[in-house]
Amino acid sequence: RGLPPATRKAPSSAAAAAAAVAAAASSSSPPSSASSALAAAPAPAPVVAAAAAVAAAQAPRGGASPSELAQACADSQSPKLSRRWRALSPSSEAVVAPAESPSEGVPAVVAPPPSGSDRGKRQQQRRKLEGGEQLGAAQKKVIGTPTTPLHKLLLRGRLAFQRRSKRPAAAAGERAALVGGAAKAKPKEKTFSIKRRTRFLQSVEASEAAAKAAVETGHASLDSVQGALQLLEVPRNTSRKNVMPKGQRFINGMLLGVFAYGGRVGLSLATSRHPWLTRLLAAAMRMEAPEFPFTSIQVNYNYAAKPHVDRNNLGPSYIVALGEHAGGDLWVHDEGGQATFTMPEDDEDVSAVYRAGKSFPGRELCVRGRWARFDGTRLHFTLPFSGERYSLIFFACDRCAAADASTREGLLQAGFEFDWSSPALQEQLAKKQQSVRAALLEERQKRQLREVAREAREERVREQQEAKELRGRCIGRTWAGGWGLRCTVGGVEGSDFCGSHAPGDKWKVHGRMDGPLPPAKQEEMAKCQRKMVAHGKRPPADVEATLLVELAAA
Repeated sequence: RGLPPATRKAPSSAAAAAAAVAAAASSSSPPSSASSALAAAPAPAPVVAAAAAVAAAQAPRGGASPSELAQACADSQSPKLSRRWRALSPSSEAVVAPAESPSEGVPAVVAPPPSGSDRGKRQQQRRKLEGGEQLGAAQKKVIGTPTTPLHKLLLRGRLAFQRRSKRPAAAAGERAALVGGAAKAKPKEKTFSIKRRTRFLQSVEASEAAAKAAVETGHASLDSVQGALQLLEVPRNTSRKNVMPKGQRFINGMLLGVFAYGGRVGLSLATSRHPWLTRLLAAAMRMEAPEFPFTSIQVNYNYAAKPHVDRNNLGPSYIVALGEHAGGDLWVHDEGGQATFTMPEDDEDVSAVYRAGKSFPGRELCVRGRWARFDGTRLHFTLPFSGERYSLIFFACDRCAAADASTREGLLQAGFEFDWSSPALQEQLAKKQQSVRAALLEERQKRQLREVAREAREERVREQQEAKELRGRCIGRTWAGGWGLRCTVGGVEGSDFCGSHAPGDKWKVHGRMDGPLPPAKQEEMAKCQRKMVAHGKRPPADVEATLLVELAAA
């Protein structure tokens, strides 16, 4: 059935046919003699075609070409063989491998993947071949290991054909819908597509060319920076959850310079990808504030950062916004400011200080085309804006002292003139460590105060329960369905009754359990009890019930 795998033994008639073909192939006669010798031996048609193809492949110079070899399999007498082979390879090129068992005497022809129930595997294999992925164990089992030069040539050609004939996902989905009816189009891929990747690399090349020209000519102005940024397609970022606006899954931004993540400190990948843009931004910052130390540059594009705190910043930060936009000022927490901001109730707490629902004074900084200095360790966010907006934030990482020699050398080559041994830097590091220790100590003290308050509440509840047990239950009588039971609520302090019976002497309606029942209620309760006893009912508690009838009479 079809082309037999290498592990399946061929029939005896197939062995005879193959032997005849091998004898003809060993001679100097052309491949036509092999076909005539094969025709004399009785064998199934698929085996005849396969053996003829193998003999033609193993013939000396002047034998069958790869196209003739493919045609031999495609034009075989088995329609199922031809159909399966064309389904596997649109180019209809047969892949022939030598026999794994020489004792059988029949070269093995690698079988295409089966149809029917394994159609999903075949489609998955074809998708992998179209994508140019490396063959794994499962694919080698179906396609065969390329051992001969002819096998490798045919496999390489088939992969190239699949890549050239690949169609867009939308067209494939329409084609599947027309054929299968219920088939659905493939979902849009989340990874970088080839077109998007090409567009991104082209934008990087254009931006780097503009930045290089600006740096070499000494024009490190904000206009040059804006021109280089507008040529760049700022990549997406999905990790900065603390600044990502509500409802968005990603932002457009990148970090240049030193990064600190977990226990690692080093240079970001974007620094090596945008070397001239990094130099241009660093030069623009030095023109504004030559003495300002910074190790990192955050580039943002077209998003308004939500309220957040940059805990890893060391000292003050500088910010500037570029592009044609309206609005987009920066709100910063400032005790002397006049712009009050209230954290939304449905938002999460930013920190132990900035909690949801609280209000904080601050000020709004106009940063469009202007440099502004602010404290990033305090609450800040971007006000709404419209248009195209780029923002650049220059700051120093608080873990810069942990950078190794290679990171420091790379930062210097990238255009950062950062003095690692500066006394001001050491002072800022000491101040940051002191503030961190103070914050930890304050948090510990608050935790201890909360623990003390919780224990005090539990002690008060315990004392109230003990006092209630000492006072006992209320002595007042209740109606209780006509049985006159004792009240179940504890008595209040200084009284034998509870908070319901004590005010206004309400206990006198039914009296006390250790006293007589008022005459007005005695007859009514006796009448009710006689009816219940007549129906076979009994009081829930014989001890504390006010019995006015004989239970034995029932």
